[in-house]
Amino acid sequence: MNLSHGRNSKYGEVVWAHLFNGSNTDLGTDWVWMDWSDTKGSWHQCGPAVLDGSQGLRDRWTWAVNEVPGRYFHACAMWTGDNLVQRTGWHQH
Repeated sequence: MNLSHGRNSKYGEVVWAHLFNGSNTDLGTDWVWMDWSDTKGSWHQCGPAVLDGSQGLRDRWTWAVNEVPGRYFHACAMWTGDNLVQRTGWHQH
């Protein structure tokens, strides 16, 4: 199980969270989402998106266009067998 984040300038400032190598034994139990904040304190959630096979048997991603310079994001996931939320650190874009 791996969790990543990234950015792409093709559509402006785009950030994403990508869950790959997720559980392929029980679709509908793995989740990926992003949190965003202007301060790294109070935050807002984008998602979650469920691993449902629509983006590959073991992959799922979610993305957002960022129109506010300096906003912070981190990628988050929860998957089968691990009831804890996993997340990256805050990344400023």
